[in-house]
Amino acid sequence: MPLYQYQCYACGLQFEAIAVANEARKSKKCTSCGELAKRRVTSTSFAFTKQVKGPTPTNTGVSAIDHDFDRVIAEDAKEKWGLIVQRQNRKRELLANNPGVTGHDLQKTAEGDYRVMSKKERHHVEVQRETFKDLGGVGGKPQE
Repeated sequence: MPLYQYQCYACGLQFEAIAVANEARKSKKCTSCGELAKRRVTSTSFAFTKQVKGPTPTNTGVSAIDHDFDRVIAEDAKEKWGLIVQRQNRKRELLANNPGVTGHDLQKTAEGDYRVMSKKERHHVEVQRETFKDLGGVGGKPQE
């Protein structure tokens, strides 16, 4: 029996299914979301029937998903969001322990922590910021 490829436009999944030739044009239910998927036109639509000797991976019929890749991306994102939450909590702690201080008064240290700038340091940063803005900033035009 021929092996056909289908594309689900609801979730983006591509999958393969064996079908009788006269039923191949009909849409198939997506194995992921259950919506109807349309058959893709491919250069070859037939599967080899030769049996492979030795252990083979289970054919799930899904070729467009690499679960290991998705897992690695998810772990990386989880780690990075964890660091973001830690930095936000550290800033909140400094703001809570220093009444009258805003986020503009915080400066990141070389070690990756945060500290409260003195009034003199804060004034110096504001002067530099205004000078930068007057010169056009990044990709900007000088103000007149």
